[in-house]
Amino acid sequence: MRATRVFLVCLVVFELLLVDAGFRVRRRRRSCSPGNCQWNSWQAWSSCSITCGSGGIQSRSRTIRVHASCGGRGCSGPSYETRTCNPGNSVNCVWGNWQEWAACSVSCGMGTSTRTRVKTSAVCGGTDCSSGSPTESRQCVDEDHVNCVWSDWQNWSSCSVTCGSGGTQSRTRSEVTSAFCGGTHCIGSSEEHRSCSNEDFCPDSI
Repeated sequence: MRATRVFLVCLVVFELLLVDAGFRVRRRRRSCSPGNCQWNSWQAWSSCSITCGSGGIQSRSRTIRVHASCGGRGCSGPSYETRTCNPGNSVNCVWGNWQEWAACSVSCGMGTSTRTRVKTSAVCGGTDCSSGSPTESRQCVDEDHVNCVWSDWQNWSSCSVTCGSGGTQSRTRSEVTSAFCGGTHCIGSSEEHRSCSNEDFCPDSI
C-alpha cells in the first residue's frame, strides 16, 4: 500500500514537470518573431569583357545581409546577374597634318627633301587608311655659289744672293675661301718670283 502511494506521488510530480516544460516551450515559441531575409545592395557592375565593339558581358553580385529566422520568408531573386555591354563604336583611320619639309639632302646642287605625317589607326572595325603614305619627297636645289677669294700677298723673301746681281725673290698667298657650288675658282698663282741684286753690299775690288 505504501509503495502504491509513493508511485502515485512520483507520477504526479512527473506530470507537473511535463506541464511546466511544455509551458516553457510554448512561451519561448511565442517570444520568437518571424524575421525575413534581407539582401545587401548590388555591387557595381564589372568592366566590360571587351574593349571595343559589341557583345561584351558585365556582371554584378550581392550577398545576404540578414538570413530568415523564426519561420520568416527567405530571400528571393539571384545573388549574381549579367548584362550585355557595348564599350565603343568603330573609329576610322585618320591621317594627321604634314610636318614641315626637312632641309635639302645636299648643300650644293640637286638633292631631295622629305616630310612626314602620322596616322590614328582604325579601331573596333573602323576603315583603315588604305591609301596615302607617312612620308613624301620632293627635289630641292641649293645653288648658293661661293667664289674663290685670295689672301693678301706675303712680304717678299730676302734676295737669293748677298752680292751682285742675278738673284731672285719670292712671295706667296693662299686661298682664304675656296670655290664652292659652282662658284668661280681663283685665277692666278699662289706664288710669284722676281729678280734681285745686292751690288751695294759687295766688297770693294782690290
